[in-house]
Amino acid sequence: PPPPPSPPPPPSPPPPPPAPETACSVCAHPACGCDLLGRPWCAVSHCHDQLDSSGSCTWGVSCATVTPSPSPTPPPPPSPSPSPPPSLSPSLSPSPPPPRSAAPAPPGSHVIRWGFECDVPAGGFCDVASLTIRAGETVTWVASGHNVLSGANRTHDNLFSSAWLVDEASFSHTFAAPGDFPYFCGPHSRMNAKITVVSVAAPTPPPPSASPLPPPP
Repeated sequence: PPPPPSPPPPPSPPPPPPAPETACSVCAHPACGCDLLGRPWCAVSHCHDQLDSSGSCTWGVSCATVTPSPSPTPPPPPSPSPSPPPSLSPSLSPSPPPPRSAAPAPPGSHVIRWGFECDVPAGGFCDVASLTIRAGETVTWVASGHNVLSGANRTHDNLFSSAWLVDEASFSHTFAAPGDFPYFCGPHSRMNAKITVVSVAAPTPPPPSASPLPPPP
């Protein structure tokens, strides 16, 4: 009898299932490790979305063949150039001229503004119109609406007297001898003052010069 037929060959085993997604979670798939920018696929998509039916990678490339280009380092900002220090040179603007001082009175001359600011009763002497001078010096009174009469206790002694002085008119008298010389304004009973004259000290003569010693014999 004929031999029994050979049993049919066993069916081929089914192809292995695609790699589980857990392999992509560690970016270890051998074919689709990175995308074209060098990023792991697990950072941008699922691994099985990048595999075709044969298990080949359709988009990505091996991580070993992709070198991500480093991000360019921005250039450091330019350091500001130091500003030059301010100039300390003096200003060229002209300085104002100093104020002009009043011309000094001539030596031995004194001026009294004779007016109502001198206000003391008879027997007293107002300070603003009383002076102490040296013998030989001159006093000039300037007044508007007053006169100058010498004498104690408002009694004129005819030593000196002025006319009626108006509009800043003046009157002068030179005192030759030492002494006290009261004076007053005739119409105004509270205008009383005094001029005190002191003697001029004689200059001290210089000491005699020593005679030179005779030379030794």
